Amino acid sequence: MATFSSSKLASKTAISWFEFLFDTTGDLLKKHLGEASAEPSATQLIVQFLEHSGLVNNNVGAASETPPTENRRVQRLCHLALRIGTHLQWNLEILEENLSLQWQSILLGELIKRTPGLDEVLKSDTDISKLDKKHAMTLIIYYRWLVRTLSQHFLPNVEKPTNNGLTADNLANESILKKLEEQLPFAVQILEQALGLTEDMVLPSAPSLAAAPKTTELSEQESASDEGVPASDDQEQNLEVDDPNNSETESKAVVKNGSDEKNGSDAVESLDSNTMEDVKIKREDIVAQVSFDLGTLYFYQEKFQRAMKLFESCRNAQCEQSSFYTVCEKKLYGYYIACCGLTGIPSVALSTPTPTESKPSLAVRLEHCRHSGYNNVIAILLEDNIALELPLEYRENLVTELRTNSRRMSEDEEITGNVSLDWQVMVCNIIRDVIEGRPTNPGFWLSLGNCYQNQLDVIFSSVPIEDDFPPHGVKDSHRFKILKSFIQMICCTCEQVDGWKIARNSGAKIFLDEEEEPMDYVQSEVVDTQPDVIEQGLIIDQYNTEAASGQESTELKKGFLCNKLRCTVDPGEISNLVEELHQLEKGRKHSEEFVCLLYKSHLEEIKSLQQQDILHILFSKALHCSTVKEYNNASQLLSYALGMVNTVAGRGTVNSPLEKVKAAIHQELLVLDICHESGNKRTDEISNRVKSYIWQTTPGAAEVRIEEQVNAYLLNGKEWEFLSEIKVDENAQSVDHRSLSSLLASACYYLSKPQGWRKPARSLWDGVLKIFSNSTGQQKRSADGSQGAAVASQSEGLKLPGNVNFDHIGLALSGVVHHALSVQHHNVSWLQTLGDIYLALRCYLEAGAVSSLFFNSPVPSSVWDDQVYRKMVTCCSAMKAHVQAALLCQCMEVKDYTTAFKALQQACSSSSDAMDFYYTFFWDITMLEYLTYTHAKRGQQDKKLLTIQAISQPDLNMFNTSELLQHTEQSRKAKLLRTFAKQYL
Repeated sequence: MATFSSSKLASKTAISWFEFLFDTTGDLLKKHLGEASAEPSATQLIVQFLEHSGLVNNNVGAASETPPTENRRVQRLCHLALRIGTHLQWNLEILEENLSLQWQSILLGELIKRTPGLDEVLKSDTDISKLDKKHAMTLIIYYRWLVRTLSQHFLPNVEKPTNNGLTADNLANESILKKLEEQLPFAVQILEQALGLTEDMVLPSAPSLAAAPKTTELSEQESASDEGVPASDDQEQNLEVDDPNNSETESKAVVKNGSDEKNGSDAVESLDSNTMEDVKIKREDIVAQVSFDLGTLYFYQEKFQRAMKLFESCRNAQCEQSSFYTVCEKKLYGYYIACCGLTGIPSVALSTPTPTESKPSLAVRLEHCRHSGYNNVIAILLEDNIALELPLEYRENLVTELRTNSRRMSEDEEITGNVSLDWQVMVCNIIRDVIEGRPTNPGFWLSLGNCYQNQLDVIFSSVPIEDDFPPHGVKDSHRFKILKSFIQMICCTCEQVDGWKIARNSGAKIFLDEEEEPMDYVQSEVVDTQPDVIEQGLIIDQYNTEAASGQESTELKKGFLCNKLRCTVDPGEISNLVEELHQLEKGRKHSEEFVCLLYKSHLEEIKSLQQQDILHILFSKALHCSTVKEYNNASQLLSYALGMVNTVAGRGTVNSPLEKVKAAIHQELLVLDICHESGNKRTDEISNRVKSYIWQTTPGAAEVRIEEQVNAYLLNGKEWEFLSEIKVDENAQSVDHRSLSSLLASACYYLSKPQGWRKPARSLWDGVLKIFSNSTGQQKRSADGSQGAAVASQSEGLKLPGNVNFDHIGLALSGVVHHALSVQHHNVSWLQTLGDIYLALRCYLEAGAVSSLFFNSPVPSSVWDDQVYRKMVTCCSAMKAHVQAALLCQCMEVKDYTTAFKALQQACSSSSDAMDFYYTFFWDITMLEYLTYTHAKRGQQDKKLLTIQAISQPDLNMFNTSELLQHTEQSRKAKLLRTFAKQYL
């Protein structure tokens, strides 16, 4: 048992970073990195090594100086981090994905610093063709990272992560990026040279510890050795020599106080004796990857022609994916096509296309089509109407491009049916909009009134036919139904030609099979009745108002103006229309349809009928817009009304009707601001306006809905102190909205205080009782305590006020809980309440799963106590899942053996829950023994053997430690609850 527990703990323990520091052979790191799922991972180890080395951001930049003094520990940690980078073969994709910018900068900066000889090279004009292969590759890797980093952060059109405030990391990143930006010209120079490489390169390996600059301690120790003075222990431990050019490295231990002749010599550690094999990178891979990185930089610098040449070079290389070449073919192709479109140069197809480009995409084919005179552009667009690949903006820009005279069009496409190519492309775009359910251009439907047969032929030939639909259920296809309505609407809209006849002769007749006869009947009926209408001279479109009589002309104009008045929400147009109506017929109200009953009493006091009509219409339309949540239109209408009232009210008195109307408008605008959460209106500004309204008005002066809105706004804003200052008349027979909000705010305000909360709570209770009280007063009892005659004579016929309808209360409570769960889906309290209402095991399980991360941790006792477990047991027993009920009994803090034994007895006789499956979930030996006894008593030998096997499990041994038994209980309980969740959730 001890061996089992120790091996189990060993498998869970992750290796620590400092263990690699103590390993002088390097085998531990090599073995760890060779594991499939190493914990910690390679990039995590890099962060740990660099973090504990104490390095900061001051080593960004290739030419920065190495700190003058570094102890052995820092050198070793940096060396280990660089060895991991060598193991990853300096794959920038992996480093950028798993390391932050700061750690990337430190790692690659250390690679440059600790590579011997690079400091002198970087201070002069560098020619990488004259450098060592590893040194040249080091520069290529570093400056590739520099270019890629700046492309992601500084250049336009790149999405940047949002920063919440100026944190230390953000400031460090800004400093790093500024230093990298200074090195960008030199980086471009190095990478341009890399494009002309003529031979393969070698990836840099981790520089040896001996390559670091020697400190003054070394010279002092050497001088001491020459003078015959033995070196101290600390000096001996800090000495390291490692020549990377030697194939074998001597490793000798430093002998303290020894008499050997080489007592003062350098100690050579075996950490660097494990030389790593050189990894060669093909010249083609280097050129292709550098071309992509430089092309990306030029693309965002808007040097599109240079970028296109580099992307084309990368495409033609056709390299295979490796640790160095990590170009995504889709991104490469997207950049290349974008450059072709921006420069106007046609793309060049590959001589041997890659597997991903075995069939060009629609975007590629359309680009070729644009540069070859727009041949077959319609066929490509029709194919896209089925595939839905091309962006809509791209297709719309194509129409605009065709309508200009800057490009020559193909004669074949232009002559087709005497229909312009741009119109055909527009039709294809209209069909795409129809298929995807978007609204079409209104100009298209207006143009159908004067269209010709050739244009209809183009439309019908562009509609997908039966072969384009799925083979099964063509008539039930969603696209089929949409296109059928589209074809029928086109046929009904045409006026110059017979659209139905043309549609039946085209491939689109599939869409007319079901509606052909009724549509023909309606069409023939319209044609038969048309001559009679013409003979009577009653065509409305050609009605001449001047030829009619004066009275008819006035009525016609009046009806036309009223119709426009019904449809418009423009306040200026409303004012003009009302003015025209009053000019046609003076002394009459024209707002009968728009009477605002809410403010009728205020508006009727205005003497001018024209002003009454305008204000009635503005108020009624504003209230309607507010009801349908068109707050902008409502605000415009009320603002216009306020401006009109201010213009006229300047000549009135304070108590004039216009002042009342002005106050009503201000109140409605305040309600609009409360309902409409606009970004340009701050919460504190609205709150101040609401408070000003409360102080300036008396209760009951405004409409009820305005009082509801303003008081609810203050309560939701937790303005409890302000509301509690409102005086409430305790002797009042009823409670208005303002008094109720004051009582609620007072109770909330004083609730957190240790003293003084009883009186506000009592006042709130008395106020709520007044709301539900039907009596207007109270009748005191007589001195002897007997009831009055009037009350006594009718008391038997009155219903008891305490009579409660629990069904209605249950429905109301259920509705409230369901609404709360629709807002907060995983609120444990609401889930528990819903479970109590319906006694639903599902709700209890969902609450437990939410509170324990799907039973990965124990369910808190505040969520599941013994009472909840008993309810769950009741649910299982009602479903005849008796074994499940017994299993839940062992979950209680005080195990309910009585209920469990009763459930097990019923389970042995009749059970509906695959009882044999649940035997392995028991951890209570007493219940298993009782279950074994019950099976033996009933002669169920096969089930008895199953229970004996369950008891014989090693983890249930009563002699196990308490920790192991507790672990067994927790693991089996978690598995049991997950099984319940899988079954019931």
